[in-house]
Amino acid sequence: MLIFLLFRSSVNPQPKISLTPPGAVRFILPLTHKVTLPVFISPIENTSIEEMYKIISSNFGLRVLNKQVNIHKGIDLIAKKGTKIRAAASGVVTILYPPPNGYYKGHPEYGGLIIIDHGGGACTFYAHLSETYIIENQLVTQGQNIGVIGDTGIAYGIHLHFEIILDPKLFYLAPEQTPDENPLPL
Repeated sequence: MLIFLLFRSSVNPQPKISLTPPGAVRFILPLTHKVTLPVFISPIENTSIEEMYKIISSNFGLRVLNKQVNIHKGIDLIAKKGTKIRAAASGVVTILYPPPNGYYKGHPEYGGLIIIDHGGGACTFYAHLSETYIIENQLVTQGQNIGVIGDTGIAYGIHLHFEIILDPKLFYLAPEQTPDENPLPL
């Protein structure tokens, strides 16, 4: 079910999916849930939502890495080096960690990282980027190129770690934290 591949939520509703318009996903949540979600497109350039299934290298859920079981809270999408990443929906860039280089350190776990707030309680999360084209507090439009796929941070090969996050007030990222301080909820 696509919904569990694409977002995490503190309330764990039992959502339904409808595809509308073609190539985009709109999530329909129970009336008790107060999140209004936009129509999302694939974050990988020249890839539809339907084609995204073919390039998932790691799904949402339990997985084993380095002989340890952990929960993967997004999906990993593979594409060729240099593939552009686009905003899945319009919003405001709330968190930006430029990719590591001689000046920037990047996020210790996710390397080049962008989080976009889409309003209504929904955010998207783009990690392991090798380049970023935007700045914090910038308004971005759906489909706008925001970066380039990469393997920065803790990554095993070139891919995009992508999440749709509900209830972003549970989210906390501070540049002064060290990797041992668990800067993102796991």
